[in-house]
Amino acid sequence: MLKIISLLIVVCFAGTSMAQTTYQERLKNGTNNLRLLLGSSQGTSDVGLDYERRMDFVGLGVFLFFSEKRDATSTLPAKLEQSVLGITTPVHLIDQSNFDIYIAPGLTAFMSKDVPPDLKDVTSFGPVLKIGAMYHFPHYANWSLGLDFMTITNWFEKKVEASQSYANLGIGYIF
Repeated sequence: MLKIISLLIVVCFAGTSMAQTTYQERLKNGTNNLRLLLGSSQGTSDVGLDYERRMDFVGLGVFLFFSEKRDATSTLPAKLEQSVLGITTPVHLIDQSNFDIYIAPGLTAFMSKDVPPDLKDVTSFGPVLKIGAMYHFPHYANWSLGLDFMTITNWFEKKVEASQSYANLGIGYIF
């Protein structure tokens, strides 16, 4: 039931933000934001690329994200290698001075490699929630640096964890 409610909230939110009469004009006059995401999760390296077409305080985004595999150790459990493709609807909550704070709900499709016990690749779908803060440098207005926190939820595949969280350093460029 929680999965259905979450999906309805994401669809309603995305639908209402896109249903405005000036949507096509705002899309045409918007800005492009590109962020390189570098981070770590449970002792592995993560890298991603996040693109957003921003229109005022709302945008449309797409991202690719890759996480390495880690074998089990005496102190840490094993972590699967994952590739993630997602779409988001970022909402910029605070965009004053040089700071930009955003929240971005969306949907993802992700593939986990060599999932135990049969070591097969598994693809699943689910929502994503990204929260981030970026600082835009005063003398280099097109560049920004900040943090991006992402939680991906697995809805359908029982062999993969129910959710994974990633913390990343974001290096952004506006064009």
